[in-house]
Amino acid sequence: MMPQIRLEGSPSLMAVLDLKPMLGAIHEAVVRIAGAQLVDCKTLVLDTRADHINRGDGSETMLHVEIRLLPGRELATKQALGAAVADVLAEAATPHLNGRSLSASVDVLEFARETYAKRVVPA
Repeated sequence: MMPQIRLEGSPSLMAVLDLKPMLGAIHEAVVRIAGAQLVDCKTLVLDTRADHINRGDGSETMLHVEIRLLPGRELATKQALGAAVADVLAEAATPHLNGRSLSASVDVLEFARETYAKRVVPA
């Protein structure tokens, strides 16, 4: 199944989030909703230097997750996964907003099976 997940967000928010439980909850949702194997879940957290949201006055923050799956899941499954992960983001971020707003978004995409290639090099 090869779920590959990327998380990016406002630097001020990313600096204070407890990432391990949040990423664990995202992996759990991918396993539970999309039928992935936990051993196949891989997440990269992208470092961002800056954000500029709306007027750029620092009153807004964002988190965005991209989940890539091999093809074959129904639209309803992908929608349920996106909604569940957006809830995980909002729950994790809410204690750290300090009066700022949050935009939490998720995009569930499919790899092109025809062009996807993978190599695993054992230790």
